Amino acid sequence: MRLEIVRFDRAHEHTGTGAEAMSGQSAGEADGQWKVSAALLAAGAIGLGAMTFFATRTPTRRRLAWGILKAAAGSSLVRSAVFSAGAALARWQLGRFFTPQAHYEVEARFGDVEVRRYPMAVVAETNVVAATSGAASNRGFDRLASYILGENRPLHPEAAGDKGEKIPMTAPVLTQRDGRSWLVRFTMPTGFTLANLPVPTERGIRLRAIPPHRVAALRYSGAFDAEKTRAMQARLLDAVREVGLESIGEPIFAGYDPPSTLPMLRRNEAWVELGRSSARNV
Repeated sequence: MRLEIVRFDRAHEHTGTGAEAMSGQSAGEADGQWKVSAALLAAGAIGLGAMTFFATRTPTRRRLAWGILKAAAGSSLVRSAVFSAGAALARWQLGRFFTPQAHYEVEARFGDVEVRRYPMAVVAETNVVAATSGAASNRGFDRLASYILGENRPLHPEAAGDKGEKIPMTAPVLTQRDGRSWLVRFTMPTGFTLANLPVPTERGIRLRAIPPHRVAALRYSGAFDAEKTRAMQARLLDAVREVGLESIGEPIFAGYDPPSTLPMLRRNEAWVELGRSSARNV
């Protein structure tokens, strides 16, 4: 297998954050949700009409269903509702494109694997004891999400008032075996440091700085399945050994999407940290 050397910076822009999406509703947000609900109902009615048309064999009923669909398609209100429903569905299912992601440089590629270089970052992390990585990821996510949603003590309470400080959500969420427990980690957004982050009120959450590091990453889609996760991690480790790279520690699951995202649309990755050794076949 030949290693292809490439160099470019990978940065992701965003127009919103997971924390903002999970925060309290304003009047405008409530009105927006009502419009989305109405749009979904309208789209559902059109979908039902279409299914009725294709499922009905009686010519008279098919002509009737077709007439209803044509009338609906000619309505600007319905067209607007369908467009709004489609936009809402896309925003719901492709939330990672609206969530900031860590910057990295792609150092090399071999096969489906990328070698990435990540800069220093600050993380919030917690250890969870659970029977499976999926259960650990869910519990760890809930614990860390509560921290970024305001269950913390701001360093300047006079500016924040009685509420904790909200921190934007980032992707991916990392899950890694750590002895008899699982380590779940959120990367803090750019601009946050150990000196300005609020203090967690949950004793099980730690804040720490991660030095610059290299990882090998293998991307795949599908549901969060423990067996598939192990298979992809094993595939990654085999590929890393084949080109002569040195892996460090346990492999990592990197999840970019919430559980509500359809499996075929999800971005999952298997990671393993790399040492400083050079690869063969460069």
